[in-house]
Amino acid sequence: MAKSIPIVIEKGRLLAVYDDRLLPYIERLKVEFGLPDDAVEIFRASHVEPASGWMVANWGVDLAPVGGPCVYADEEGIPFETRKAALAFERRWLIEHWLKIGESQGRSVTTDADRETT
Repeated sequence: MAKSIPIVIEKGRLLAVYDDRLLPYIERLKVEFGLPDDAVEIFRASHVEPASGWMVANWGVDLAPVGGPCVYADEEGIPFETRKAALAFERRWLIEHWLKIGESQGRSVTTDADRETT
């Protein structure tokens, strides 16, 4: 099944929320976007960790590495009871606020998890 992964080019760098499905496409993306070999660098944009000492949430999302807040609840104020819920919020926040897909020249690459790439 094909899925879309949002990406942004900013100051000659490819920005995306990491997804293992990107690995087979990284070389193609560098060529497609005319980026140098060192344009793709994987780094931690945030941390999803157990919320020690927090009375309501079981998990927290620390978005400080990209200038964001530490968050213990989703957009509706619902505390993260599971790691999965925190990871889902982390992804939404990074796409909306760090990649700024709604405001930028963001593009997407479509991957096909079932197709074998060479």
